[in-house]
Amino acid sequence: MFKNKVAVVTGGANGIGKCIAEEFRRNGAAVCVIDKAAGDHFVGDISDKSVLERFAEQVIAKHGHIGYYIAPEYRGRGCASQGLKMLIEEVKDSVQEDEIYLRVDRDNPASLKVMLNNGGYIHHKDDTKLYVRIGK
Repeated sequence: MFKNKVAVVTGGANGIGKCIAEEFRRNGAAVCVIDKAAGDHFVGDISDKSVLERFAEQVIAKHGHIGYYIAPEYRGRGCASQGLKMLIEEVKDSVQEDEIYLRVDRDNPASLKVMLNNGGYIHHKDDTKLYVRIGK
């Protein structure tokens, strides 16, 4: 289900976070955990920007990317929409095409909504993905 996906789990060393991390692993995801508790994961406090940056650098070095992650307590507040807006602004001059091309899994309506909220439209689709374009 999550093959070729990278799941970032904050607070994933114990309790519910650990259960979530294990479930992602069982379903094929590469799981990156950050927690303040000691263990065989990245140890650190995500409220410290420099710690979070080091963690992100490690994840990218190992897995090549992080799609994005919004902690549950911040979902539904427009964080992802604002983040994509900022990213588009940052890269639009370096993209030679007239549009920015994105794709999203069909079973991810929240991410599709983020793209549509930023002026995207569904250009085409296949069995598993929707291909979205956003004009610069």
